[in-house]
Amino acid sequence: MVEVIAAIARWFQLAANMILLGSCIFLAIANTGKRIHPETWIVRLERLFTWLAISIPIGLVVMLMTSLVQITGNVGNLWQQDVWLGFISDTRVGQIWSWRTLSALMLLLVIVLLRKSPKTRWQYILIAFAATLPLIAGSLASHAAAEGLSVLAVLPYALHIILAGIWFGALPAFLLLIYENNKNAKAKSGNAPEYKTLMRFSSIALPVMLLIILTGITVADRIFDGFYAALVATPYGWLLSIKIFILSIILLIAARVRAHWLPLLASDSQSDNTNPGKTGMRKWVRIEFILALLLLFLATVIANTMPVKHALIENWPFPFRFSILATWDKPNVAIQVWIGVFILILAAGAIQFGQLRNWGFKRLIGVPGLLLASGLAIALPPLVIQAYPEKPIVDRQCLLT
Repeated sequence: MVEVIAAIARWFQLAANMILLGSCIFLAIANTGKRIHPETWIVRLERLFTWLAISIPIGLVVMLMTSLVQITGNVGNLWQQDVWLGFISDTRVGQIWSWRTLSALMLLLVIVLLRKSPKTRWQYILIAFAATLPLIAGSLASHAAAEGLSVLAVLPYALHIILAGIWFGALPAFLLLIYENNKNAKAKSGNAPEYKTLMRFSSIALPVMLLIILTGITVADRIFDGFYAALVATPYGWLLSIKIFILSIILLIAARVRAHWLPLLASDSQSDNTNPGKTGMRKWVRIEFILALLLLFLATVIANTMPVKHALIENWPFPFRFSILATWDKPNVAIQVWIGVFILILAAGAIQFGQLRNWGFKRLIGVPGLLLASGLAIALPPLVIQAYPEKPIVDRQCLLT
C-alpha cells in the first residue's frame, strides 16, 4: 500500500510540474504582445498555476513520508522530528529531497508574485525556467544517482525530463485553446491568432519529440550498459517495452494531428462544434493526453525500478536469441541483413512520403507497417541461434553478443 501511495505521489507532483512548464512555454508562444485583454482560455489556464504549484511540495512531502515508512518499517516514526531531520541531513535521498522542495517553493513564490500582474512573454519564460528547477533536482534522484552526481551523468536525464515536460505540459493548454475557441464565433478563420499559435507549437513539438527520443535512447543505453537482452527478460525491460509501445502510438497520433487535423482545422471556415476539423482535433489530442498521463505514470515507476545492469535474468523467455558475432560469417547472412535494413529505411521514408501525399490514416499506417514487418522478417532470422534453456540463471553477456 505504501508503494502505491508513493507512486501516485511521484506521478501527481511530476505531472503538475510538467504542466506548469509546458503551459508557460505554450503561452510564451501564444503571447504576441498585441492583445490588450487576455483570452478566456489564457485566464482559465493561469488560474490553475497556483494550485499546480502548491501540489508539487505537497506531493514531495507525501513522497518523503512514504520513504521514511519504507526505510524504517515503522509508521510511528512519522511523528518523530529527529527521524525526519536525520533522514534529510544524513542521506543523499533526503538531501536531494530538500533541493527539490526548495526549488518547488521557489516556483510557488514566483507564481504568487506574478499572479496579479499582466503577463508578458518574459514572465511566462521566467515561470518556465523556475519550473525546470524541481525537474532538474528530481533527475538527481533517478538512476543518475547511481552513476555519481556529475554534470555529464545527470545532463541526459535532466534534458529528457525537461523536454518531456515541454511536450506533455503543453497538451492541456492545447486542449483548452481548442475547447474555448469552439465558443468563439470569431475563431472561424484559419488566419485567427489561435490557429497560428497551434501551428507554431506544432512546428516546435516535432523537434522536441525527436530530442525526447534521442535523450531517452542515451539514458537507456547507460542503464542497460550493453545488456540489451534484459529488455525482454527483466521487470525494468518489460516496463520500458510497454512505455516504448505507448510512445509509438502517441507519435502516430501526433503525426496524424499535424498532417491532417491541424491543416483541416486551420482551413475550415465553419465555427460550429460539429465541423470535422474541430471534432477530430479534440478527439485525438484528448486521446494523446490520456496516453501521455499513462506514459508519465510508467516513467515514474521505471525510475524507481532496479536497473537492468544490477538485475539477474533468471528465466530467458524465448528458445532462441540473436547474435551478430556468432552468425555474421555464415554465407549470405550479411546480404540478407542489409536487405532487411534497407526495407526498414524504406518504411521510415514511406511515412514521410505518405504525409506529403496526404494519404489516408489506414494507408499511412498500413504501408509502412507492411514494410516494417517485411524488413524485420528478412533481417532477423539469419541472426537467430539457439538459446540456453538448460541454465537456471543465464549469463546476460551470452544472451546478446
